[in-house]
Amino acid sequence: MSGIDRLASLVPRLLLSSFVFALGLVAVDQILNLAGFPSENPALFAHPPNFFETRVNLDFKHAFQTKSIGLRNQEVPEAKTFGEVRFLILGDSFVEGYGVEADETFVALLEAARSAHPAPTRFINGGLSGAGPREYARLYYRVGVPLDLDWVMICINPNDLTGTQPGDNIESIYALPERSGLREALYAIFPRIYTRISLSGLFGRRRSEDFIQQVSTRARAIGRSEQEIAEWTAELPVEIVEAVDQGKFNGSILASGLLTPEYWVESLDLEGPRALAKWTAMTMLLDEIVKIAGQNRHRVVLVYIPSRFQYAPPGPNRLLWEQSGTEIRDGWRSEDSELQRRLLDWSEERGLPLLDLTPTFRARIDASPSLVFPRDDHWSPEGHRLAAEVIGAWLDGIGAASAIAAD
Repeated sequence: MSGIDRLASLVPRLLLSSFVFALGLVAVDQILNLAGFPSENPALFAHPPNFFETRVNLDFKHAFQTKSIGLRNQEVPEAKTFGEVRFLILGDSFVEGYGVEADETFVALLEAARSAHPAPTRFINGGLSGAGPREYARLYYRVGVPLDLDWVMICINPNDLTGTQPGDNIESIYALPERSGLREALYAIFPRIYTRISLSGLFGRRRSEDFIQQVSTRARAIGRSEQEIAEWTAELPVEIVEAVDQGKFNGSILASGLLTPEYWVESLDLEGPRALAKWTAMTMLLDEIVKIAGQNRHRVVLVYIPSRFQYAPPGPNRLLWEQSGTEIRDGWRSEDSELQRRLLDWSEERGLPLLDLTPTFRARIDASPSLVFPRDDHWSPEGHRLAAEVIGAWLDGIGAASAIAAD
């Protein structure tokens, strides 16, 4: 039998095998349906639900777990207990508590401090690492509003401005993610299998590349020269690059110097037309959060979480940023930034209480230098304790600990 004849005889068997395999997948999908598995991701706007991982960094190691609606370590029933006051805390990795255990976050500490309060208070952790105001609004609208809230606390970090894009708009808050091409076809046939795979994060994984190669490729795409890439590479500490490749350190700290050396200048000083366009987009998104709150009779407060460069003395972290080429200015440690001034004006114009944590962290850092991790940007457990102490006293002062939002 010739090769062509053998191939011709295999085709019907391959088609039959493929058909049987597809039928098997359909059967599995129906079994998942009978078992109650959803055909849509139930937490598109928070973390994956019922997720667990151990996070390891050069400065820390801790567990990270979510519950059924994709919030860190919290199950939140829709119905409140009698007299209960609810806060949703929106923010990025500082709210989520990147670097600390769930019970060490300032959100958990706020709730623990009020466990004996006459009016029980629940603080809901809506933190999302790497997120910004657009994602805060999405989580609030999709996940938070159904939880019968009283208060919404928006925690603003300088990198919220850098992460906002001038093209971000209100429509992006409400738009549902779309599938296309092969993913749309797979979802149409096997919706529950597709959803389980999607929740596992498999669709988001790419072939691994070493850190320097990955950043160099992105640098060439934005017009960086080979000389610039070589000079950047030569300045990087080998042991830190190895930690990034092992998933034990945040590579963006090193990548910034080549890709966005103006990162902190844009964030804090709002220098240049791009930074101003980002500010416009960010305040538009924040205004929409305030609008949603008004429609649902939720009160809004803001907390400003400063960059470590606004209060911490020079150390290993600053050295890493500057070695990679990112501009860091000494004046940030003693002066209010343009971002702080504009945020204060924005909140006053809307009658929203604003707590700026910068003065407190500046006052405490000399006596408590371990408020932040040595190389990572995030608060240590001690930093979270200080934030909880100050925020709790401030909430008591404005009557938020016992007041109900609905008038």
